[in-house]
Amino acid sequence: MIAVGKTDIGRSRTVNQDNIYVSCVPVGCVPNVFVVADGMGGELAGDVASDMAIKSFISSLSERTANGEYLDNLISAVTAANSDVYNKGNSSPAYNGMGTTFLAVTIAGNVLYAAHVGDSRLYAITEKKIEQLSNDHSYVMEMVRNGQLTQEEAEHHPRKNVITRAVGSAGLVNVDGIIRPVAHDTVYLICSDGLSNMVSADEIKSIVSNKNISIEKRVDTLIARANENGGKDNISAVIISPWEDGEAEL
Repeated sequence: MIAVGKTDIGRSRTVNQDNIYVSCVPVGCVPNVFVVADGMGGELAGDVASDMAIKSFISSLSERTANGEYLDNLISAVTAANSDVYNKGNSSPAYNGMGTTFLAVTIAGNVLYAAHVGDSRLYAITEKKIEQLSNDHSYVMEMVRNGQLTQEEAEHHPRKNVITRAVGSAGLVNVDGIIRPVAHDTVYLICSDGLSNMVSADEIKSIVSNKNISIEKRVDTLIARANENGGKDNISAVIISPWEDGEAEL
């Protein structure tokens, strides 16, 4: 397995509210873990929310003994992070209302497990196709799922960036769980909306599935392309290649 993650402030923001975590080695009860968190709130509060959520999540995983209930452990750790961020948000007016998206992945054997809140995304990518495995918890995507908007209309909707769930914004959080078999020719991408809003799905597929450049270079190219297209938000990307060793071809 190889995984590379990077985060970038983009071209329009003064603070990077995104945070990531990348570990190909065991963390407590999981064999590896990869996280993207995109904070919201005041400039300081969003940064605090995403940073605190990841630290709490990793601490919770580290305290759990390894067992086969990988998804349960991920969801429980996200729930613990939610409580910590929510309590911090209530501790001071400076942090009131803060929250963060959260998308965490672990791969055990040939199965991918993910816990997801918000509109950061998880993609499965091959040379032939890109598939979004996560559902955006956002105002416009709820309207798309209800048949009130088309996908194309959602792309240009003025409330496109309004999310309906976040870690830390309420005392309780509803966490989506994802379980998928890992295909041998598939690479996985976790990203914040600063990438997915600025780079088309086809372009993401083309970059991530490029066998001629390293995983690190693919991450750099994604971030550079998002900035070239405007860089209107913070940009985070984590690429995971489960079957790759070093920088060998996929």
